[in-house]
Formats: sequence, structure tokens, C-alpha cells
Amino acid sequence: MAVVVAGGGGGGGGGRARGEQQPRPHWREQQGQRSPDMAAVPRPPRPRPGPARVAVVYYLSRNGQLEHPHFMEVALSSP
Repeated sequence: MAVVVAGGGGGGGGGRARGEQQPRPHWREQQGQRSPDMAAVPRPPRPRPGPARVAVVYYLSRNGQLEHPHFMEVALSSP
């Protein structure tokens, strides 16, 4: 990247010396000056995680005998 300074004439005076460049801006200040080729590729938004879910296994009983296991997933009300 070359910096061109206009004016200043040849010899003495208030201009900059020949070949002297302005200091480059900090890299954080240059972020808005990217070329279109260097632009970041847009990413799809991440899906937000829903409430945490817990697996519950329970048994029903009839006449004192256990039936087959039942399975259910429920959302936690608090972490």
C-alpha cells in the first residue's frame, strides 16, 4: 500500500521530506476498508438451543404387577 502526499514542492519548507510515508493506521482501524474480494463469507445463523430435555422412564402397575417400561422426554423448567 503506497501513500501519496500532495504538495510540498521540492526543497525546504513545511512539506514532508521526499520518500517519507505517513504512518499506517492500526489494523483495527482498517477493518472497514476491505476489498470486496476479502469480504467475509456470510454464514447461516446458528439455531438457538431450546430448553434442556430429560429422558424419563417410568413403570405402571396393575394389581401389584409392573407393566412394561414407558419412556418420555420432558423439558426442564430450570437448569
